[in-house]
Amino acid sequence: IDDKVWSSNVYDASAWSAMEEAGAVFLPAAGDRHGTSVYNEGASGSYWASAPYAAIYACYMNFSRADVGTGFDSRCLGHSVRLVQDM
Repeated sequence: IDDKVWSSNVYDASAWSAMEEAGAVFLPAAGDRHGTSVYNEGASGSYWASAPYAAIYACYMNFSRADVGTGFDSRCLGHSVRLVQDM
């Protein structure tokens, strides 16, 4: 992916407020934790879903500059949790 595409995403405080008021949800690229190490911080985000997959697994979604995906992982891994309020 061409980095120049991302450089045009420059917003001021009023533009961010307008997006939030329109219902946008912002997910930081917090990376993920395996044991005591954090990987991909600032480059991708992995977020747990509320749905369990099996006894030791849960569903998650992941995004990076390259793609967006879903899957399931062991619950012992450290994906982020994003609280979203129902309206």
